[in-house]
Amino acid sequence: MKSIQKQAQYRGKNYEYRVSRLVHGVVVGRSKAVVVGNSTIQCDPNHPPDVVNLWSAIECKYIRSLPKAVTKAMAQAVKNASLCTASTPLTPVVFMGDREGNRIVVMPENIYLELHE
Repeated sequence: MKSIQKQAQYRGKNYEYRVSRLVHGVVVGRSKAVVVGNSTIQCDPNHPPDVVNLWSAIECKYIRSLPKAVTKAMAQAVKNASLCTASTPLTPVVFMGDREGNRIVVMPENIYLELHE
């Protein structure tokens, strides 16, 4: 059983490092402060984000497959954005919420990276 937990922990940490390379960020770990570029970012060592860069604090979750509701909504947003005509291409974004008022915003990785280059 412990080997399965270690594999899952490895997958999670490995995913954090992959995301940090994509967004030009740093994996925080339990540090009080991390250096990103020329800036020092202070973090709470008891509740740190997984990755930080100059514009965001990122929580990484690696799962086997995304929920169907998310993938269907994103496919619809991409399709609808491509059908619209505008002076600049529209960004497909999905806002999802529940009855309690919790909301999340989802966008394709490549567009997120383009916005912050």
